[in-house]
Amino acid sequence: MRGVMIVGGILVLLAGALFFLQGLNVIPVGAMAGDTKWVIIGLIMVIGGGTACYYGLRRKPVSPQS
Repeated sequence: MRGVMIVGGILVLLAGALFFLQGLNVIPVGAMAGDTKWVIIGLIMVIGGGTACYYGLRRKPVSPQS
């Protein structure tokens, strides 16, 4: 489960960064270029992906009970 959180978080973070940069028109490709709505969506995705990575890395594995 930790691996899924880490990999999923990284994918969401990277997609959010792409959306953020396209919204700021730094990457002027596609329909999202220059649209401030995508800046906000990208920022939310970056925060969410970073949070998932953080908790995936921070969570301790469950020890088996005897």
